[in-house]
Amino acid sequence: ETVGCPGFDTGPVEESARLLMEGAVDYEFRTTAVKPFHTPGDIEAIGRWLAGAERYFLQTFVDSGDLVGEGCAPFSPAEMGELAEKARPWFKSVEIRGI
Repeated sequence: ETVGCPGFDTGPVEESARLLMEGAVDYEFRTTAVKPFHTPGDIEAIGRWLAGAERYFLQTFVDSGDLVGEGCAPFSPAEMGELAEKARPWFKSVEIRGI
């Protein structure tokens, strides 16, 4: 839903993540956290999926005016901190961008 493609095949994304984590190139994973699309449970699920990855960044959503739907909003700085705490057990480094 968030990429604007119902039924999006996540297989290539999963393969790319696996290759990055197994390879020797520098990488980072990041999620732009958007209300109502993301929940603390979603962030924890992402962490379980990418467990052991080097770096994970949570980015604050900024409304560009060209969105896939209505009702999108940023999380507050405190909420972003809570999301980061859900991710910390799974990554070597978790940081927040944009607050």
